[in-house]
Amino acid sequence: MPRAFAAAPWGIQPSGWSDAWEAAKGSNNATVVGFGTSQLQAAINCTDCMNLGYFPLLRKNILGRSGTTWKGDSYPISYSTAWLAQLLGTLPWSMDTTPSAVQWVGPGFGYSWIATTGSPNLCKFTTPANPLGAGAPTPYPQSARCWIWDPSGASGNVQYNINGGATQTAALAGDGAFKTIVFNNLIGSAASTINFTSQPASTYFMPISMSVFPGPTGPASGPGSGIFFTWWAWSAMPLHEFGRSDKTPADRMIYWKSGSSPEFRGDLVIIDLGNDFNYYYTQNPKTINSNPTMQVYGYPPTLFHNKLQQLANAMRSGKPPPAGSGRLGNAVSLVLSLSPFPDGIYSDVTGFGGAPQNYETYLDIAYNFALDKNAASINGHLAVGGFGSALQFETSSDVHLKNDGHDFMAQQLLGLGI
Repeated sequence: MPRAFAAAPWGIQPSGWSDAWEAAKGSNNATVVGFGTSQLQAAINCTDCMNLGYFPLLRKNILGRSGTTWKGDSYPISYSTAWLAQLLGTLPWSMDTTPSAVQWVGPGFGYSWIATTGSPNLCKFTTPANPLGAGAPTPYPQSARCWIWDPSGASGNVQYNINGGATQTAALAGDGAFKTIVFNNLIGSAASTINFTSQPASTYFMPISMSVFPGPTGPASGPGSGIFFTWWAWSAMPLHEFGRSDKTPADRMIYWKSGSSPEFRGDLVIIDLGNDFNYYYTQNPKTINSNPTMQVYGYPPTLFHNKLQQLANAMRSGKPPPAGSGRLGNAVSLVLSLSPFPDGIYSDVTGFGGAPQNYETYLDIAYNFALDKNAASINGHLAVGGFGSALQFETSSDVHLKNDGHDFMAQQLLGLGI
């Protein structure tokens, strides 16, 4: 992919929108967060979601720049074929247990699995290769950190091993809180596999995401600077779930606001407004290996705008703007990414996600939201109209981008100066 791009005419760039990102990347100490659903996850039509989706393409471009180092990555448990069989590439999360031992539930940062009966090898995470190859300390990450949900009423220990070694434990408090388990001194010279093993039903827990780091003892082991990437992408994940604030089991806004860990808030935040973001589930949308009947409603436009606003405000809450900026609203650089959809499915004519409101209504909401929040925006639909399939960006009957479509979106985002 080329390294320099002209700003796209279908992108908007309010003055100062990139202050936080420019300051952070200039000091080589920044976090890039991607929020989204299957489009950001490069699901279904992309041949390698870990390398050829537009978020990993952006990551590759950023890390290839002179003077830039890698600080780490965080992958939610949705990066698994157990979550979506159509995900292609070498996925870090996998699951060995039988379907009867697992259920899909939704109180975490994205729908997740939990153990409901005792079962060996509930799930496992295999460390991906370091993105900088020979420029990294070792070919593979040397440490990891797993965020888990400790459900109310749980007891006992989370059991795990590293590379099939001795069983280790982490105590559960049953307090309904999110917490971490750190795995230090991984192999480094080869991939390491963290196996979450047999869990009695009373000690069920929910893995949320796994972060990997170049140093041997987690984020504290260095490098002290670099770029960290958080991949918050789940297929079928509605904006409603990303922005829950009902304290069931925890107010996600607390974590988006905290800024204490790079997994939860960035200097550059890319929000992909794929079709699933407009869904509103009235019940859990997934059980293992099946898609039950569920009621899906298109967000009323006002609620759609309010949820976007809530997420943006949480990202910027309590974080000062970069020195010299003078713009209190620019503590975090926000980008709305709207991929092109084929006119036969989602368009100005056919509507959006089955909602009575037409697609242009949501494009207008995104446009006005970007101006109101001093955020940048790329409108892929305006760029290619209904000709995405003719350009080989997508098929005529599927909203999910193909490889060329992901490359197109990466180029448009880089055209903003990212």
